[in-house]
Amino acid sequence: MSKVVVAVQKVDAALAEYKFTLAVEAVYDVLWRDFCDWYLEAIKPTVKESPQQQRVLLTIVDVITRLLQPICPFVTEAMWSHIHSFSDGGVEGVSMTTESLAATSSWPDLSGLKIDFETASTFEKAQVLISSIRGARASHKVAMKRKIDVLVPEEMYLETVEHLLIIEYLAGVRVLDQITPTSDGFAVLVDGKTILLANMFDEAEAAENNTRLAEEVATLEKKVAGFKGRLANDSYVNNAPGHVVQETKDMLAQCETELVAAKEALSQ
Repeated sequence: MSKVVVAVQKVDAALAEYKFTLAVEAVYDVLWRDFCDWYLEAIKPTVKESPQQQRVLLTIVDVITRLLQPICPFVTEAMWSHIHSFSDGGVEGVSMTTESLAATSSWPDLSGLKIDFETASTFEKAQVLISSIRGARASHKVAMKRKIDVLVPEEMYLETVEHLLIIEYLAGVRVLDQITPTSDGFAVLVDGKTILLANMFDEAEAAENNTRLAEEVATLEKKVAGFKGRLANDSYVNNAPGHVVQETKDMLAQCETELVAAKEALSQ
């Protein structure tokens, strides 16, 4: 709900100054990036058995629909009767009157809502952890259904363990635990801290992954050599347009970074 509160505040401020583009952007962010990308996915394992989550979900859909009404009124009116065909989805602190039309219903008032900002903050940290795990799984081509083990520093563990069920579900995690001196796994950097991912492959998958990484290292080494050779050519550096030379330097830096990461992954 904290993201919805912020969205309502942004939309109110934007509309008060007739900055309609900012209002639309705020609604888009909360609907797509927060509600669809994260909230719906996070509640999937538990919402069916949780009346409280169902009430919150219905309230969020109601609030977002009211925010959308000035932007796409025909869509919101088509949805309105369906949203309010469900039983009471009220949440304490949220004030809204409901009429037969979205256009004549009240604008959402969330001023009485009590937000647990500490939980909201730790969830944002869990989001960063989940995104990093997903990125590492994708880059290493870990099977989607495979459950992996994640070992994190003590501080990160204490900050995110409250959201363990969500982390397990959204990142395909079997175990989330603290790193020990004997811990081993693929190192991933998250907010400047190293976490370890283990149980990513069986023996056959590990061999296949090592072959893929070796090929990737060879390809990147060729690219790095090519970019370095181009930049060592005075004729190219002095005669090519400045932005082209800079693009070559940027591509070299990117390939060198990817090469280091590929070599580290291959050595693990």
